[in-house]
Amino acid sequence: MAVYTLQNPYHGVNAHYNSYIQRPGGGKDDNPPNQWVSFHNAFVTLFAVALNDILPATYVASNDQSLQVVTEYWDAAPEKATRRPDTSIYGSFSGMLAAHAITEAEEIRVEDTINHEDTQLDAVLIYDTKTRLDSQFGKVVTRIELLSPSNVRESGERAYRYARAQTLYSKTVLIEIDLLHQTPFMLPNRPVYPDAAHTFAYNIYVNDPRPTLETGQTRIHKFSVDAPLPKIDIPLAGDEILPFELDPVYQYTFTSGRRGTRLDYSQPPMRFETYSADDQARILAVMERAKTLLQAE
Repeated sequence: MAVYTLQNPYHGVNAHYNSYIQRPGGGKDDNPPNQWVSFHNAFVTLFAVALNDILPATYVASNDQSLQVVTEYWDAAPEKATRRPDTSIYGSFSGMLAAHAITEAEEIRVEDTINHEDTQLDAVLIYDTKTRLDSQFGKVVTRIELLSPSNVRESGERAYRYARAQTLYSKTVLIEIDLLHQTPFMLPNRPVYPDAAHTFAYNIYVNDPRPTLETGQTRIHKFSVDAPLPKIDIPLAGDEILPFELDPVYQYTFTSGRRGTRLDYSQPPMRFETYSADDQARILAVMERAKTLLQAE
């Protein structure tokens, strides 16, 4: 029997929905366009709203031009690509688990997250979306990107990597939210989920390239299926830090958009095999949990 619920039975990222919106779209009748863009835009809009509720008065968060190229279909030609907004911060100094959900963090040098070959594309940078400075707000101090499938796949990967490197060279804090377990963002010399040991379905990279790339640190927050999105410290101007809870933003994005409408929890998510064995066990436990939610509705 099918199991539908508008609630999110997961304690964090909904693996059923996340797998569904990562499916490739090729414009064919039997393979409709992806819905990642809809989720992406809703998430970053609500992220900016949540930030403005708690930022000091000398800062403002605004949806702005993303570093990324996002396409309606993952295999779209570059000339058909469009830019999508992410969030920037402007300002001046002022339950039932088969395997326990996991979060952890580590720190590496910001310089070690850059493939320096990516900066050798000056002649062909048609994707380059250098950070737009708006005089109404002032200087960008922090940029937040929700990574999209087209930017970890061939259609936009090199462009994003170049723009990413330029952002870090400019000493702008860059926060990257990576929920793409099927095609994880390839940082240099990093093990890849799900095959490598001690890797996670979801990661958040807080890159602070100050005072220099050589001394700056990237803090990597890692979390498994059915773990809440972590609380992170968002670097602002100078040494100011803004603690921020990410999970409520995700949960509200999911529930307010009724994104669970077509999710059948009696079946595993699409491409179930792309999850690690531990995460597969967690998903099966959540499917049982969803039946309880349905009975309570």
